[in-house]
Parts: sequence; C-alpha cells; structure tokens
Amino acid sequence: RIQKAAEQAIQFGIASAHANNFAQANAGAAIVMDAHSGALLAMASYPSYNPSWFVGGISARRYAALTRPQADNPLLNRAIAGEYPTGSTFKVVDTIAGLQTGVLSPSTTLDAPGTYTNHGLLWHDWNPNGHGVVDLTQALVQSADTYFYQVGYDFYLRKGTELEDWAKRLGYGRGTGIDVPGEVAGIVPTPAWRRATYTKKTDPNWQVDSLWKPGNSINLAIGQGDLLATPLQVAVNYAAIANGGYAVTPHLGLRIDSPQGTALQNLRFPAPRSLGIASGNLAFLRNALREAASTPAGTSYGVFGSYPVAVAGKTGTAQVAGKGNYSWYASFAPVNDPKYVVVVMIEQGGEGAAAAAPAARLIYNALFNVKGTVVGGVGHGD
Repeated sequence: RIQKAAEQAIQFGIASAHANNFAQANAGAAIVMDAHSGALLAMASYPSYNPSWFVGGISARRYAALTRPQADNPLLNRAIAGEYPTGSTFKVVDTIAGLQTGVLSPSTTLDAPGTYTNHGLLWHDWNPNGHGVVDLTQALVQSADTYFYQVGYDFYLRKGTELEDWAKRLGYGRGTGIDVPGEVAGIVPTPAWRRATYTKKTDPNWQVDSLWKPGNSINLAIGQGDLLATPLQVAVNYAAIANGGYAVTPHLGLRIDSPQGTALQNLRFPAPRSLGIASGNLAFLRNALREAASTPAGTSYGVFGSYPVAVAGKTGTAQVAGKGNYSWYASFAPVNDPKYVVVVMIEQGGEGAAAAAPAARLIYNALFNVKGTVVGGVGHGD
C-alpha cells in the first residue's frame, strides 16, 4: 500500500510541476523508511517498466522501447543509482557540521541579502529581496541561501575538510549498504578529490581547476557544485536527524520463508551506529525543520502548515546544467516521536515546495491514514 502511494506520489509531483509550467518534469524517486531501523517501506523510481517482460528473455522491440531517449531511462533505479545535486536539503549538513565544530551556534545571526559577493563572484538567493538579518533557525526555515554561502566560506577559511567530513559521516559519498545491487556512491567533493579529478592529462586548465577555491565551499554549502547524492543517501541523512543521531542501514529484506510459508531465517543488518552528534544540536535542528513546515515563513508551510500530523522537513531546489531545477523534499514525522522518513525528488520539477513537498504529503496521507487532503502547486522557496 505504501509502495503504491509512493509511486503515485511521484506522478502527482510531476503533474504539480506541469501545473506550475515546469513542462520538462518527467521523472523522479521516492523513499519511505523506518527512521530507527532503516527498513524500507517503499522505494519508487519513475518512469518504470513491467519486470515480467524480462522473464524468459525480453524481446528486441520492448528493449528498444525501454532504451530510446524519449523513454527517460526507465531501467535506471533513480532511488539508489540516480546521482543528483541535493540543493538546500544539504543545509542540514552545514548546520550539524557548524554546530559540532563551533562555526555556528543557534544564535548565530547574519545579514542574508538577495545577493552575495565573494572574490568578485556573485551568488544569488532564491528570494531576490533577501531575508534581512536572521538567526540559524530562520535561515533554515526560510532557506536563506546567502546565509549559508557565508557559512560555506567560513568553513573554507578554516583550511580543513570539516564540512566535507561531516557530509561523509552522514552518509554521502559512499554506499548506504542497501541489500540490493546497483547502488552508486555519489560524490562529496574535497580538495583531494579535485586534485585527483582534474589532472594535467585530462584537463587543459588543470592548474586552476584542480585547486579548491572559495566558490567550491560556497557552492557545497547549498548542495550544489560537484556534490552528487542519491535520494536514499538523503533519507539516511534525515533518519539520523530524526532518530537521535544514528546512521541506519537501509534494507528491503525481512526474512527467508519456506515454500510453505514457514519462517526459516530472519535477516540481520548492521545495528544503527552513533554519529556522535550532540543531542542538543539535533533537538535544535528538529525544531527548525518543524518550523520550516509549520510556520508562515517556512518554505513548506503551504503544504504542511495545517496538516494533522506534525511533519518536519526541508525543501530543496537544485540547479542542473542545461536542465530545469530539480525539486526535493526531505522530511520525517511525527516530530515528537519520529517513525518515518520520506524523501521525494522530481527531476526538473521546479521549486521543492511546489512539486516534491506536495508529493510527500500524499505519502504521509497513506502512512497516517489521512483522508481528503490533497494539495498541488503550493508553497514557496528554495
């Protein structure tokens, strides 16, 4: 039932994107996971295909239909093998890294205007009018890009890899350990990664491109630049926020049964592993993510502001070269006793609040048996 809801939610998110004039929206993924154990209640990728076509060997005609460019790659499991910039869903990594290292405190207040200039380069906020002077809570609630640009630069000035290290600790840049094949690792860019990637043999501008510059840290801080992640990795990140700071191993398997239905073996998976995040920092972040969904300034307030279940979540609007913005929503509920993590990504779907968040709401309807509450094309923000 939840798997069906997740599959329908992606298509609803695509329809919401079309209603907002993002006509190129055509694909997506959704994850529904137990926040404490990593058990997957649903893992959906769209477009999909009928797996029975492969039984006994797929016909050349059907295989050609699945692999033609217009089919949008239905053979790709976007949930575990699609690599994407995460957009502003990554700001929770900034927050954890900042609070743990002392770069940030809950009361850190910065001016967040409509643009940010550093070393002669200009970065824009999603809100051209800016956000004014905001603290860390409101920076998350309003998804203030120019606030987090400054955080990224603060990490750059420390001349280490603290932000990148925390990203890896939270599950980015490596496989999650899911019990099906085909997972990809993604990329957490670091100074060492740039030196190894841009070499004299492969890049005519290697002396410049191989350097880690301020813009690399600034872009990373809002989930852009060279960062690539799967929807499942984002779900693992948000599960750690929800469950008190533990990394879970996502899994689909439960047990092995005999043909007669007798349980032969319960499948075992690694126990959740503590990430060493201070409980106060996690409590702060959970509260900020709740405000992002429940207060008028929050970017997903239009979707979850009056929802009967207390959802905490972060929108994301990721820029992809040559394509429309990718729409993200990463979330968990209920806030006071988190049970489920829900992550939705709609390719070229526009703002996170306008496509992915309404799709996530449909999944929560199924999880909590909420009737008659469907919204589409609402919300604002990055």
